[in-house]
Amino acid sequence: MHSKTASKVLTYRRITKLTFHRINASIHGASSETINRISTTIVADKLKKEQEEERYSCWCLLLIDGTKLDAKIVHKGRGKFKILNDEYGGKYSNKIVDASDVIRCKIEI
Repeated sequence: MHSKTASKVLTYRRITKLTFHRINASIHGASSETINRISTTIVADKLKKEQEEERYSCWCLLLIDGTKLDAKIVHKGRGKFKILNDEYGGKYSNKIVDASDVIRCKIEI
């Protein structure tokens, strides 16, 4: 798993690469098919990452600021967890919480 900073750097590099390729394509008259192929690759990579997060996630009971809630989390490394979904309709989604906030997890075998 990548850290948040590494993920931002990788995303920046992909966007930069796509931008430069589009500039070169317009200068050299490359087909829009090539541009679409690169765009599709970037979107597919993002989708794969989301599916992988979903695969390794589980529902847990969390205590955040004195509030107990059920949330679907995934481990991001070094005692940090990302909330993918929560019982409050997304109020806490995409927040990073510390391992000390996790009370228990519901594991399906």
